[in-house]
Amino acid sequence: MRDWIKAIAEQVAAWFVQVKSWRIWLPLLIGLIAGLLIGGLTAPAQTSSSTSSPSQNITSGWPGLVLGALLGVIVALGFEWLSKVAAQVAARRPLSKVLGPLATQETTVYVGPFARPLDSKLFRLDRIHPFAEKTAIVGTELVVGYGDTVALSYIYATLLKSGKRSSEIIINQDADLQRGRWGINFITIGAANARTMEVLECFQSTYYTFDDNFSSIVRAPKAIDATAPCKRDDGTLLEISYRNKVVCEGRKDYGFILKLKDGASDERNRIFVIAGLGGDGTAGAAFYLWRNYTALAQMGDTFGVLIESNAGPESAHLVDFDKVATLRRVR
Repeated sequence: MRDWIKAIAEQVAAWFVQVKSWRIWLPLLIGLIAGLLIGGLTAPAQTSSSTSSPSQNITSGWPGLVLGALLGVIVALGFEWLSKVAAQVAARRPLSKVLGPLATQETTVYVGPFARPLDSKLFRLDRIHPFAEKTAIVGTELVVGYGDTVALSYIYATLLKSGKRSSEIIINQDADLQRGRWGINFITIGAANARTMEVLECFQSTYYTFDDNFSSIVRAPKAIDATAPCKRDDGTLLEISYRNKVVCEGRKDYGFILKLKDGASDERNRIFVIAGLGGDGTAGAAFYLWRNYTALAQMGDTFGVLIESNAGPESAHLVDFDKVATLRRVR
């Protein structure tokens, strides 16, 4: 009962806030003006022998003012409601274009958890107390990383924004057991994910991929970008292969968003890869998809974009690979 009373009180307070704004008074003023016009135009000529019908009395005088005011408020608020609905529909169009069949069909989201022994200790992050006093978390075998967890929340919100029901979204943590499963629409999150690695290994054109044990991002397919001469100890030249790579520097983290066709089974399906070098790279890529899907809608049926996050996931922005990559030796 207290919850109902609290909810009603909040709604009444919100209504009083609206009363103070032009949202209520402006349509009411328009309605009053319309009521005056209706009352003036429909008022019968008053003569000693004339009598007015009930229908004429309704739209004349004060009844006309009240009727006009009510109609003005109803029309204005109805127009506002329709405008919000139209804005939601308009927002879904570019998002549906980006997601493709994922916006209307069942979608699986793969998250790759880390397995840990049950007898090991996992401590809660608490910077206030010293390490010896931190609270240990026990009883969990699978642990999802920070970046993957934040990315999952943005991906889930993006799918719901497109109009999908929660029953059409399947969250799967058994990526290892799902290897080789094609013919479905899915999103795979994080580099340490069996499905992510499978997509990057099996598909020929993925725009970007990982190198150096997931510590750098390179263009795909793996091709040497340049060769640089280097001298041996005896002074003779030795060609050592170099390649443009993107690596984390300071607080800068990088990730990418890939939209690919399911070339292994059915090209009508779509596969998204949301992954980064670190937690902010993965979460930043998911945040960019959630926030900037309108820009991604202009990139075609398949694409790959590089995302930089220099101050947490919400600082994610699109960058050009050639401008942020550095020439490093191929190991």
